[in-house]
Amino acid sequence: MIIADRIGRAVGGGTRRELTVGTAGTIAMNLTTTGLGFLIVLVLSRFLGASGYGAYAFALAWALFLSSVAGLGLSPLIVREVARAKSDGRWATLRGVLRWSSTAVLVASALLVCVAATIGAAFLDEELLGPYLVGLLLVLPNALTMVRQSSMQGLGRVVLARAPETLVAPLIFLVLVLAVGLAAEDELTAGRALGLQLLGALVAFAVGVALLARTVPPEARRVSPVSDHVAWRRSAVVLFLLGVLLAAQGQIGTILLGAMSDPVDTGIFAVALRISLLVGFVSIAANYALMPVAARLFSSGDIARLAATVTRSARVLFLCSASIAVVLLILSDFAMRLFGDDFGSGKDALRILIAGEIARASLGLGGLSLVMTGHEADLARGVFAGLVVYVTLAVGLIPQYGVEGAAAAAATGTVSSSLVLALLARRRLGFSGTVFSFSPRP
Repeated sequence: MIIADRIGRAVGGGTRRELTVGTAGTIAMNLTTTGLGFLIVLVLSRFLGASGYGAYAFALAWALFLSSVAGLGLSPLIVREVARAKSDGRWATLRGVLRWSSTAVLVASALLVCVAATIGAAFLDEELLGPYLVGLLLVLPNALTMVRQSSMQGLGRVVLARAPETLVAPLIFLVLVLAVGLAAEDELTAGRALGLQLLGALVAFAVGVALLARTVPPEARRVSPVSDHVAWRRSAVVLFLLGVLLAAQGQIGTILLGAMSDPVDTGIFAVALRISLLVGFVSIAANYALMPVAARLFSSGDIARLAATVTRSARVLFLCSASIAVVLLILSDFAMRLFGDDFGSGKDALRILIAGEIARASLGLGGLSLVMTGHEADLARGVFAGLVVYVTLAVGLIPQYGVEGAAAAAATGTVSSSLVLALLARRRLGFSGTVFSFSPRP
């Protein structure tokens, strides 16, 4: 709560309370979710082993990547437009955003799954194909969940928006994995684990739909939807490309290791990457609350307060991230071996990834500032620049250095992207949002 209050002080009035409560609630949820996530990885790695977990991680990486692509990158647009429509009382537009985005994502998901299944059947070997095909079934609920979460986020229900997928789904998955694994350990395969994950995701999806129905204001339910198709499609093209880039940035290391190395290396890197993301879990929590706040501040023309909010928040979040990073660096060997002796060799890769996360945290919130002010094209440029660096280094380093090469490529690509975004934010908005920036008083 102290961290959330420090972030909330960047703004005043009711906005401060919204930001503080949203950040505090999301941090609490992230702590619970992170604990559940690591418990799930620990259980799966023990039951499946490094090779089996590698096949699971490979399939899940593709499922998450394709889910992001199927989401068409619309999440920032939905948050921004819903927040503005609510602020202005444009209920018909609010309903139009929900209907238009849901329809687009539904169609995209169905087409993408069909294409991906055909390609996978043609090129993947037997060990990876089964889990891959099961994982594809996660794409549709995951993509539609993005629409629901973004809509509720724009309506100010930041914590409630994430509850089904961050609490309900992992709890169900964990219980099912333990039940199957303990009953017949040899019967739990990567494909069956993904099937259990799908079951948990579907239950959470149903809960989320019910929550959205209760969250939409009554005024929006009584009007016919109005859509600004031209403006939304223009933004959607850029955001789709951005979504593909972000999805690739998050999963390309695991995918390339699966293609260029073996399932063991893939599993080790997937675990190291997951641990390293702990460095930024406070930042992720704050971003959910900051996004609608930034959209409203920009819409009202209060650039000074927007700059102060972003810059001060970036400083608080960097201190949090650095503190977590120090602990993880000290415990890196223990953290990797916790998942099994086969994973201990990934400690150096973990340290490299943690260093990249620290550097990224110091470069602040330029990406958030750009997308919430309508400069999504600049965000796409920054992410693309980092992805080029990532892929180039990964292709060159993985054959010789394996997991450590993939980690070095990931860390360098991440930092490159954040640096470009900070420079673009300075050019477009007059502030970069890094921890080194001057923070004007609103």
